[in-house]
Amino acid sequence: MPTGVESFLGRTPSTSWTLGLVASPPSAPPSASSSSRPAPKLKLKTLQSVPDLGYADLVADGTELRLIPTSFRRPISKELSYPVGAEIVSRAFVGVPQFDVLKLRFYGSTTPEELRKRLASSPVTVFRASYLGPPWRERNAEDWDLYIYPVPREYKAQARRLLIEQGLSRVRSWLSAAHPEVWHYGRKGCEVQLLFDDATVVVRED
Repeated sequence: MPTGVESFLGRTPSTSWTLGLVASPPSAPPSASSSSRPAPKLKLKTLQSVPDLGYADLVADGTELRLIPTSFRRPISKELSYPVGAEIVSRAFVGVPQFDVLKLRFYGSTTPEELRKRLASSPVTVFRASYLGPPWRERNAEDWDLYIYPVPREYKAQARRLLIEQGLSRVRSWLSAAHPEVWHYGRKGCEVQLLFDDATVVVRED
């Protein structure tokens, strides 16, 4: 059965490709005004066929992918790791209406000990899409942020797999949904929580 991310892109896990990532060359030498440069793009090249590659087969050969820019990345303990990065998130959300204004924020504010204690008995938030509109922002200048939260390194592979197979596709549905005008006032969010003991994915909207 196709996973969540595979299904919305019309692919099945029966065939996969290894993709070489080649950064598109910059159009001009780096300058002090780097903040005005467009987000980097990746060109994806097929190398060979291999089974069960997962997220890396989500974009066709030769397609250029513009990465969602990272606006904040907090340093974290070596015992922790962010479960996904800009490539995976950008592939999962390419084509959503907000894609051009999305920003990534890698945010971790807890210690490894506190996090391990919490995930032993309750769901832990690993990903959140957040919207901020009027009255805090003008209607045509809303904020759309994607928060990625760390997990202990020993849980990274499991968290990554659950996000790819289920979590990100459900957040994509939230981003793509049509809403009445009144919805755009205030704060909104959609977050993915994981319960690692039984690999449960919980998606909450607020």
